Amino acid sequence: MRAIIDFLVQDVLTYVGYLFTVIGFIATVCGTIYKCRNYRKISWGKVEKYTLKIIKEMQGKYKPDCIVGIGRGGAVFSGLLSVNMKSAGSDRYNIPLYVFDRKYITENGEVKPDDSQTYDFSALSGKKVLLVTGDVINGKTMPFFYEKINAVAKCVKTATLIIGKNSAATVDYSGKVLQGGYMLPWQLNKNYTKDSVAQTKKKIKKKTK
Repeated sequence: MRAIIDFLVQDVLTYVGYLFTVIGFIATVCGTIYKCRNYRKISWGKVEKYTLKIIKEMQGKYKPDCIVGIGRGGAVFSGLLSVNMKSAGSDRYNIPLYVFDRKYITENGEVKPDDSQTYDFSALSGKKVLLVTGDVINGKTMPFFYEKINAVAKCVKTATLIIGKNSAATVDYSGKVLQGGYMLPWQLNKNYTKDSVAQTKKKIKKKTK
């Protein structure tokens, strides 16, 4: 009888151990999902706050002749900066701005930059440039444009609204450092998948395997 009781107790303890293991696993996954959802939508109010923070940090330190935006996020952010900053040697707002986009192609099931794409940066020759993008996630695009523009411009400084905590690139000015997935306010389509959200989903998927 005693042996049977000991066996049952041991059996129950084993199942309890399994239960706590499962609970711990679920908590880890839910925590990761929460981090993703916590920054799922950046408000316009936050964008305004980050933009004004960057402008304040630049005052007296760097006054660009023009602003160059990278991609769609850079187009929006460069516009916000342009109408709220004064250009070098002028007391007028509306700094001249340019927007460049990077074309991507799918090759063997992998999305990669189109190396055959060409750019004309001649208008930036000899100018003090502020190179901006909406966010820097993996840190590959910003250095690509920085290297090319720096070859013709007088000086180049970089800025972004949001920079990923694990980004390989660094910038001169940033509004906020974030970790996990998020959506910027101009991304109205719920089906649009940002790199930050996609990367977070990949991490969740790996943990569930």
